[in-house]
Amino acid sequence: MSSPLIKLNSGESIPAIGTWQSKPNDVARAVEAALSNGYRHSDCAWTYGNEREVGEGLRASGVPRSEVFITSKLWGTCHTRVEECLDQTISYVAMNANGNHPVFPTRPNGNRDIDESRELKDTWKDMEATKGRNIGKVKSIGVSNSPLLNDEVAAEVPDNYSLKTPDVLLGYPLAKGMVVLPKSVTLVRIEVNFIGASGTYSKLTAEDVAKLDGVAAGGASLRLLVTPPWGVDLGFDTGPSQLVKM
Repeated sequence: MSSPLIKLNSGESIPAIGTWQSKPNDVARAVEAALSNGYRHSDCAWTYGNEREVGEGLRASGVPRSEVFITSKLWGTCHTRVEECLDQTISYVAMNANGNHPVFPTRPNGNRDIDESRELKDTWKDMEATKGRNIGKVKSIGVSNSPLLNDEVAAEVPDNYSLKTPDVLLGYPLAKGMVVLPKSVTLVRIEVNFIGASGTYSKLTAEDVAKLDGVAAGGASLRLLVTPPWGVDLGFDTGPSQLVKM
């Protein structure tokens, strides 16, 4: 079974099912298992400290690098050094550098350290310019977000298709043309997540998707935020009932 693809506005196609953050020393084994089970997308980040292990897992799997889509992030202190940050990521994934990135600095109040002197639109222009200069380094650029559902509606939908609730939660974003990144280091779950997501998204009807969309509209969705906090206004309620901390 192969991963469904999503066509990006850059013209590239991104595998819609990928792997996500795991604990150090678990990443390489999880990535190797995921690629062996059909995954072709790995999500890493400087803040996760897992870029080097993603590269180790890729090589151990034997899957050609050209078949794998690797996503990483531009860190908040690198907004004036876009290409430098990109080159560091490529170096770590390719295992051309020793060790992992350092733990990210925080401010005295516990918030993450970010460069607030730069307008995001200017950083985005630099990202566009970097992509334009480096054919072969960057396939596409974008932003990410992670809404979660926590509602009885998600448990009702599977009854129509003899599915499990986790399958629906993985298939739902795929049905909306989004990339889903289930997190697991358990070999069986890695395989089950891929099969569940791949087999579910095409079964969900427009009515099913509309029902699930209504969960967020009704305020019952959870927003996934990484701690420590960013220390900036996110533009929505971040009360305790709205957060899932990672």
